[in-house]
Amino acid sequence: MQSERMSDAFEQVLLRLQQGERHLRKADIRALSDLNRQQMREFRQVWAGLPADIRLSTISTLAQIAQDSFEYCFDRIFREALSDPVPQIRRKAVEGLWECEEESLASTFLHMLMEDPDISVRSAVAVGLGRFVYLAEFDEIEPSLAAAIESALLTIIHNPEEPLELRRRAVESIGFSGNPDIQAVIRDAYEDDHPDMRMSAIVAMGRSADRRWGKIIMQELMSEDRMMRHEAVRAAGELELQEATDLLARILDYEDDLDIRRDAVLALGKVGGKGAKAILEHIIASEDEDLFDVAQDAMEELAFGAQFPEINELLRLVEEEERRGAGDEDESDDWEDWDWEEDWEDEDEDDFLDDEDDLDRW
Repeated sequence: MQSERMSDAFEQVLLRLQQGERHLRKADIRALSDLNRQQMREFRQVWAGLPADIRLSTISTLAQIAQDSFEYCFDRIFREALSDPVPQIRRKAVEGLWECEEESLASTFLHMLMEDPDISVRSAVAVGLGRFVYLAEFDEIEPSLAAAIESALLTIIHNPEEPLELRRRAVESIGFSGNPDIQAVIRDAYEDDHPDMRMSAIVAMGRSADRRWGKIIMQELMSEDRMMRHEAVRAAGELELQEATDLLARILDYEDDLDIRRDAVLALGKVGGKGAKAILEHIIASEDEDLFDVAQDAMEELAFGAQFPEINELLRLVEEEERRGAGDEDESDDWEDWDWEEDWEDEDEDDFLDDEDDLDRW
């Protein structure tokens, strides 16, 4: 009986789409989730005859739901839409597949990265391939496929004829790679003349799991550029830089941008330590309506990380051993000795500091 009701709901949503309906009801969304092969054949026939605006409206709605909820799965619909003649629909389909880890999708993405005629689609694909670079670090995809993905991304990065948007997304995705040669790629991106490429380098640093980028990230936490500060906040959290705790606290105190402040709270949950815990406890106790919920989430993450201190210590020792083995002499190696407070005093704080209050209350 239940399967008959689900089948009826599926037929109804197909009919509604054919009638030009743009608004998907909850019953429609459920009916489009986890389609079987027979349903996909029916869907494919109807989908091909729908006007482009209806297809775009539908795929956009499903992509947003896929990112917001784990309850539904529209992967088969998204994969069908990857070959849509409308670029915006292909891009939304790529974004909707953000959780899919099937190797066949990675192969499809590789082809789209090099062959799709639309730059926005190729850029979305470059972002999507980052997931597979990450999986490759845990040997969860075939080595030959991992090598092909890395090679394709590097080809994009090193081709000055490719658009900046595409190259910077490739840099961000390659940041997940543990290949030692990628350090030079990230440094070149950080030294690029274009600020957008420099921001992508910060993203890549955060994804690299390499704390040798710590000094650069901490410097950018004081950047006068709002977007650069924002990326540095996220990167500090990703690298779990406890040394950045005081700078993150200053950002919470002085920053006007609420999104940056919220991400600074989340970063504190990732970096952990007594200082971060004290700051989060203060936010929760103050019942700050802008930060209360995110502070609770950050505190939960901090508490979870505190359950496994031996793992964190092991990771730190491994990093130190790798650093000694590499014998690097560049400036990123001595960042732990950097006096950031002196640098901060030299900065022009007018762009984002509101007052002269210190952080004693933290």
